Amino acid sequence: QRQVISGVGNWVADEVLYRSRLHPDQSFLTISEATKLVSEIHHVLSTAVKCLNDGQEQLPEQWLFHRRWRGGGSKGTNSKDFNGKTISFVKSGGRSSAIVPSLQKKVARKVMAADSETTECKKKKSTTKPRTSVKRRKR
Repeated sequence: QRQVISGVGNWVADEVLYRSRLHPDQSFLTISEATKLVSEIHHVLSTAVKCLNDGQEQLPEQWLFHRRWRGGGSKGTNSKDFNGKTISFVKSGGRSSAIVPSLQKKVARKVMAADSETTECKKKKSTTKPRTSVKRRKR
């Protein structure tokens, strides 16, 4: 029996964003932020699968996962991450997200930010030659 899985669960999204130091409402990522995000997705998912395959009952102790559920994931809780930093809960994209505000700051950006990372791709020249038009003779 085959099943389709769409997206990631709340705890995976929270863990990946926490490890990437990204706010859940952050938009217009730089290339380095996007690269870090992809790396952390791979790390979190492969580590979780390895833990399950090895028969471990616990995910790594330093993960936000263990502290996310303390206080029921709502405002007014006093949860702390592994390093003692305060965990807050924000509503993002219709779901409750656990964040560490001192690490996951939303950065205001414009759509066409002109920093070296976002213009890097624009600097590469196309290797294809432009098409030339060919006139057809009328019969």
